[in-house]
Amino acid sequence: MTAAAGRHKSELGTVWLLGITQVIGYGTLCYSFAILAGDIAASLGQSRTTVFAAFSFAMAAGALIGPRCSLCLSAPARAVITPTG
Repeated sequence: MTAAAGRHKSELGTVWLLGITQVIGYGTLCYSFAILAGDIAASLGQSRTTVFAAFSFAMAAGALIGPRCSLCLSAPARAVITPTG
């Protein structure tokens, strides 16, 4: 195995590991919210439906805003990385 192939395999493993941890993180967030929604609704004086609607709205807003934020955050690095390869 060449050094480049070994590096590629290592990078691929890192990407898979990051993907798995992200799935576990989102799963933990969503399931824990479902468990805590009743207590959250009671402490806020809102219905469970309202609390779940707010959570759904926040998730959708994050999905819409996330790519744009990513572009804004990576723009300074892109100016340095792109010319150098």
